[in-house]
Amino acid sequence: MLTETLDFQIEERILTGLATDSLFCARLLPYWHTKDGLSAEGPFSNSWTNKIGSWCIKHFEKYGEAPKAGLNLYFQRWVATKKRTPKLVEEIEKILVRMSKNFVDGLELNTDQLCDEARNHFISIKLRRMYIAGEADLKEGKVDSALSRALSIYTTEITDDANEDVFLSENEVYATFEGIDESLIQFPPGSGLADFFQSEIARDCFVAIQAPEKTGKTFVLQELGFLAMLQRKRVAFFEVGDMTRRQIKRRLMARVSDHPWRSPTGIWPTIVKFPTSLLKSEKGKVEARVQHTNLNFTTRLDRKTAWESCQKLMRDKVKSNHSFFKLAVYPNVSINVAGIRAKLKSWHLEGWCPDLIIIDYADILASPNNRLDPRDAINETWAQLRRLSEETHACVITATQSDAASYDTITQSKKNFSNDKRKHSHINSMFALNVTPKEKEQGTMRLNWIDARDIDFNYKRCCHVATCLSLANPFVLSVF
Repeated sequence: MLTETLDFQIEERILTGLATDSLFCARLLPYWHTKDGLSAEGPFSNSWTNKIGSWCIKHFEKYGEAPKAGLNLYFQRWVATKKRTPKLVEEIEKILVRMSKNFVDGLELNTDQLCDEARNHFISIKLRRMYIAGEADLKEGKVDSALSRALSIYTTEITDDANEDVFLSENEVYATFEGIDESLIQFPPGSGLADFFQSEIARDCFVAIQAPEKTGKTFVLQELGFLAMLQRKRVAFFEVGDMTRRQIKRRLMARVSDHPWRSPTGIWPTIVKFPTSLLKSEKGKVEARVQHTNLNFTTRLDRKTAWESCQKLMRDKVKSNHSFFKLAVYPNVSINVAGIRAKLKSWHLEGWCPDLIIIDYADILASPNNRLDPRDAINETWAQLRRLSEETHACVITATQSDAASYDTITQSKKNFSNDKRKHSHINSMFALNVTPKEKEQGTMRLNWIDARDIDFNYKRCCHVATCLSLANPFVLSVF
């Protein structure tokens, strides 16, 4: 029963992809043209999912695009042309209603990960059919027939990485440009952050933040996740020991409510300095020029205000009742990358796949193997984080401490790594947070790239940001 339930959940996700994404249809097309004796019924596990899948493929082959809302026309024609079994009609209609709701809600799919999931699922269906048919052959003494069935199992790869026909496959060429330069977080056009990040926060990427202690790494990680959620990207946030569940949730509630839960002076009423203007630093100076206005708050943030703000956020901004931000909190050095992968797998089985995986932060993850030398353990952890971004086709973002020399460094460079320089071997890009005493006092910081594979950068060129950490917002204004 559990297997059937999981099959149904997986197949409904695959069908949603077939109904809404043209490239996904193209990449699954081989499964409807496989002649191995085990897929004659269709690659899905039952007749109604196979029927819906065949309509999607039929539409794609005729028109070159996914059917989307037009899928209902195929159902109506199918019901009208012949007397159908009530049970079959009912099951198909139920699936279409759920798929239609997902389509109306505008839920985005991680199609790369869904392709991997489809491949594994279709192979498992073939293996089950082979086992049943092969066992029947063996009972009748048809050894050659059973062997033939076993040999007929082959893998039709549908992931970009596995297809070797780079210059001969139109689908592979098209897949290469699907979502190209598409950032998972869109910053306001013309803002410093938009020019700074470009498309570095993208699928399949591993991005890291380097900074000394207590300079805002968690604030920035949290803000990246919050902004992604506002743009209806699924965010998996792993707090692995830097803060407790209550502490991280207080910050999130302050961000949602634009209301402090702690007074800067410890006294209420309190005044919060909020940046209203930010200009680049003057020639010969490091710090940007910032102006503030005073916001007055008579009391600390309370639970009623926080809950009302959450409801308003989901109703007016995210515009969905679906979860786009999941928080998992673990004590310090209690979970490693394998544990994170297991948690992601449990969410995956529930039909929830993240677009961003944020880990606060990599340095305090448990060792992948207690027998490893500490530096080798760090290297293995970072290699596994890179693998995680490749397997999930999500963007993995984490943070790391800089070295002791960074305390007196105005602008960090690649040399300010801590413990093991091989961290840089695994990341796609890494940026630093730089804060001088004066910048800390006026509520600004500087972001600079210290490593990046796909963009030209000068580590001395910084993006200035004005913060309001009392409201848990490190990116109020920016200039690059």
